[in-house]
Amino acid sequence: MLGKSKKHNKYKSRQQLEQEYFNEWQAMTSTSAEEKNRPVTVLSFLGFLPIWFKFYVVPSPIRFIWFFVWTSLLHLRYKLIKQAVIVGAKLDVATLQRRGSSAGYKMRETALRRLHGKESILGPMQLMLKR
Repeated sequence: MLGKSKKHNKYKSRQQLEQEYFNEWQAMTSTSAEEKNRPVTVLSFLGFLPIWFKFYVVPSPIRFIWFFVWTSLLHLRYKLIKQAVIVGAKLDVATLQRRGSSAGYKMRETALRRLHGKESILGPMQLMLKR
């Protein structure tokens, strides 16, 4: 009880506090003997292999470059999908105006559904092909 109070901590040295935190961390992260002696299965090995390869085979500068390239590609993908959604909304409006029935169309809702993958981006093309 005395070791856990904040008043008591101010009388301990920094080394004692660090040792206590280290012991707590060690106790929290220790694995049981049963878990250590568990046999390796094909599925657990296949789950372990990519992570091992990523952190022990590929050097960290290359991992950083890959992360940078991947996030840039994701950003570019988002921009392209956004452009496709905008073009699709314009096609929807043009098709519905040509048909003369644009009263119930909610452009903003449809665009958001397409942008977030709830509705197909190819919807306007299908609508145009049906005429």
